[in-house]
Amino acid sequence: MRPANFVWYDVMTPDMKGAEAFYTNVIGFSAKDSGMPGPMWTRYWDVDAGDAAVARAKSSGATLLNGPMQVPGGIGIANLADPQGAMFNVLSLVR
Repeated sequence: MRPANFVWYDVMTPDMKGAEAFYTNVIGFSAKDSGMPGPMWTRYWDVDAGDAAVARAKSSGATLLNGPMQVPGGIGIANLADPQGAMFNVLSLVR
């Protein structure tokens, strides 16, 4: 198993225009409204085998919130919460 990398971040905020202006100015961020509630950041870890990562997470005390499922482009994704309640996501990029 290779170490996972952060590959995708979402920011969820009630002030989409303000967040877009701030992050565009600071880091050149582009935004698309996902319709999700906020405020919060969501992180996605790229893993080799999504189902195996979900199984390891669950056996270590995580709660599966959604998935695993396949999204457009053939990417596998699952949303989980760690034992302390912090949400995180694993995804398997098309290689």
